[in-house]
Amino acid sequence: MLYEELLMTLAEVSVTIAALSAVAGAIGKQEEGGPHSRFKLLRDVALIGLSVALFAILPLLAQEAGAEKYLIWRWCSGLPVLVWISAYLIYTVKLIKDKARINWVFWLGFVLLLVGNGLFITNAIIVKEPSPVLYLGGLISFLSVACLNFIEAVFKITQ
Repeated sequence: MLYEELLMTLAEVSVTIAALSAVAGAIGKQEEGGPHSRFKLLRDVALIGLSVALFAILPLLAQEAGAEKYLIWRWCSGLPVLVWISAYLIYTVKLIKDKARINWVFWLGFVLLLVGNGLFITNAIIVKEPSPVLYLGGLISFLSVACLNFIEAVFKITQ
């Protein structure tokens, strides 16, 4: 089906972005580590990229295991919500604890995560028939956060 190809393509793009962040981190200049340091942003890009790749492959693995399509999209949509809300809360608490200046990139990332989580929650709980389209939309929203962090780290757009 079409969504299977889209999920695999999304996984490939996610891994590519994670790999680019590793290359950028390796060849870039080193700096002191603050909460918004280049290293931490690139590390976050790699983590988000790899997690999007994992969640893109997860429905395909569930389908191969013989799970019902109805349950695949419900469970696969619920899992990223739990993971990313937990991770974002931990990240935000750490920023507040470090008394870091929260810039517009953080807020744009927050909005993208709200959109992504909204799509996942809609797919997991609200709609009668869960959809691969909502699932893909949520993953693309989260991958956009990784791209935003990559641009911030490489080009330092907030300085």
